[in-house]
Amino acid sequence: MKTPFERKLESERFLIANGIPINENLPMIEKEEETELRGQAEIARRILILSYLNMIAEGENREEIIRFLKGSNLWEGCSPIETELFDAEEFSEQEKINISWQSEAIWIMLWAIKKIEKLNLPTHQCEVRKIVECLPNYLEPIDQFICEAELRDKSEILDKSDLIYRLHWAARQAWINKERMPANISHEVIMEWHYAINWITNYENLEWDDITTDT
Repeated sequence: MKTPFERKLESERFLIANGIPINENLPMIEKEEETELRGQAEIARRILILSYLNMIAEGENREEIIRFLKGSNLWEGCSPIETELFDAEEFSEQEKINISWQSEAIWIMLWAIKKIEKLNLPTHQCEVRKIVECLPNYLEPIDQFICEAELRDKSEILDKSDLIYRLHWAARQAWINKERMPANISHEVIMEWHYAINWITNYENLEWDDITTDT
């Protein structure tokens, strides 16, 4: 079992090797033995909720999707903000943009339950087509998707959590200072990754609407 310090050093070595600045004073993440991950079924359901919210933003039938969510026992997993969005007659342009960016959160959650194999550096947006390939067909039963979800080892998820945390610091510093992003990291993508991984690792025991991405 790695210590938080070992995990920090491993992340820093990777960042340095890729020409990405580090902050040696950035705190360590939580200990492995003190971390309780979200379960694979909960993560799978969150993926589906976010995916169907995206579909409504893309123009799919709202009432049909809400009926499906309720009939599939997904509705109760919607956050308060999501419930308001699902119930809204239409989205503002900013809401559509915010919902679209959550595809990046979906991507890392798919990785966490072994629906995708590898996460590369967050230099560009994920391909929505590849997300769709991992999901059940539109409005079709979700049981198999949830049952086949397999949570990655806690150590592997915490390795990624630590790396994302430090990547986000580097990207945020470049964004604040109006500098070129190191290694072409996308600030928007890494921010969504950080949000999702903090939810997966139960950072500060916060629920979806309240997650923070401190750096």
